[in-house]
Amino acid sequence: MRYSVWHQGAPIGYVDLPTNRLWSGGLLEPTDGFANVSDVLRALATVANHDALAQLSRLPADQAPHTAHMSPAAVEALVRAAALTFELRDEFGRAVATDVVRLVDLNDGTGVRVRAYFREATTGAPAWLPPTEWQPGTDGESD
Repeated sequence: MRYSVWHQGAPIGYVDLPTNRLWSGGLLEPTDGFANVSDVLRALATVANHDALAQLSRLPADQAPHTAHMSPAAVEALVRAAALTFELRDEFGRAVATDVVRLVDLNDGTGVRVRAYFREATTGAPAWLPPTEWQPGTDGESD
């Protein structure tokens, strides 16, 4: 399903994510708004190793990153990137319930990855899933 990715009330790109999963990942298609966060993600990609980047992609919203054995520049970049907050919106502009949405540039030339976790969405409601097309006889009523 195609989602828009938002940061501080503004769209920064689009991502296609598989549905009905506890987490999903895809590549960001950036829009002009991405410029607001690109410097932070690029700084992290240039000073942190792959393990730190992978840690950020899996970091829960309520946890601080582990920074032991990292250079001061890598620690600063990781903390700044972890502080960024993102949300997903569906094709109608409705916010989609997520635990956390992370963006990571692995500095491998493939682009920025979006990773969204849906398991225990902080709204207390399950993640919104798009409605499926109604088919006669599937509403539980007998003919």
